[in-house]
Amino acid sequence: MKKRTIIFVFIIFIFLSHTFANKIHYSEENNDSTKFYIGINPVALFTWINTPLAKLIIPTFSNLEYDLALNGGYFINNNSTIETRISFGKPSLSYFTFQAHLGYNLFISKTLSKKKNEEKGGFYTGVFARFINNNNLLTHVKFNTVIPNIALGYRWEKKRLFYDLRFNQIFAAYSWSTLEHTKPNYGWYFSGTTLTPIYPFVSFNLGIRL
Repeated sequence: MKKRTIIFVFIIFIFLSHTFANKIHYSEENNDSTKFYIGINPVALFTWINTPLAKLIIPTFSNLEYDLALNGGYFINNNSTIETRISFGKPSLSYFTFQAHLGYNLFISKTLSKKKNEEKGGFYTGVFARFINNNNLLTHVKFNTVIPNIALGYRWEKKRLFYDLRFNQIFAAYSWSTLEHTKPNYGWYFSGTTLTPIYPFVSFNLGIRL
């Protein structure tokens, strides 16, 4: 039932996005007025797949976002945006995870281009902070983490629709929990795996400018 619900939500989102984009007349004045955007991370919808290989690979390409992962942002000007992301889901049977991200993106290609107002999408870099709450459903112990990360990505835009590919590199973490006899801890943190000391996570986003 859960798998069907997630797939259904994804299909409805894509259908509404294409319908909305096709019905609205696109012009330069319209584009200038569409400062807000919303999107979804479609890869996160498949983190329910419970096989050892899938548990290793899919979170890498979902930016550690699970199940339903939504994002929204606002163009401060033609070259930069502020963005927030939220996700919630179950990375395993015993944990429920909620995440909230807040960050800033700067479009490198637009900043360097002589035709700034004509550029759509392009390469960008950003800096984000994410809050992660892992709730153990068996013991009811909550583990909280704040992680800063830098981002490098490319955004394609077609009319109001956009497609976004992003690499996210974490570099530190501050953690605490409700477990007794524990205290907060922090340190440099460049990888979520023991395979390599530096390990960026990937996110792919689909969305629409409102």
